[in-house]
Amino acid sequence: MIKELTFEEIQYYWKKYLWAKYTTRIHKIDIHTQKNYFYRFIKYLTRDQIDEWFKATYIGYVIDDKIVGVESGYKSNKDYYRIRGLWVNDDYRGQGIATKLLKYLEIRSSEKYLWTCPRESALGFYLKYGFKVTGLSETTLYGQNYFAVKEIE
Repeated sequence: MIKELTFEEIQYYWKKYLWAKYTTRIHKIDIHTQKNYFYRFIKYLTRDQIDEWFKATYIGYVIDDKIVGVESGYKSNKDYYRIRGLWVNDDYRGQGIATKLLKYLEIRSSEKYLWTCPRESALGFYLKYGFKVTGLSETTLYGQNYFAVKEIE
């Protein structure tokens, strides 16, 4: 079952499993961390609109009261929704949990495009789901990441 979480709930899984090599703070999505995506639109929005626009959704997949998968997403501009922080417990992989999490956010987003920056190890999953690689990011502690976009039909 998919459950909406708080940043504090999802942050535990990101720190422990997904981004354990990073020693810096994992940022909550807010106006300060994401304003570059919206810079040209901000002057036309009220503070309430900005807060709503940058509101991230944090979700978990729960089995027997145990969170076994997490992901988040947020609107990054008027046509794009960013998918971020997908993780599924090794013991539960291959059961369609990642697909269910991604589909949940796709439906919730109602944007024209989804985009993400998967690691090379996760790229195959995103390609199978219909994403197309549009570029490379800088190499990270986890190796090469890719920019990938999916047009929603």
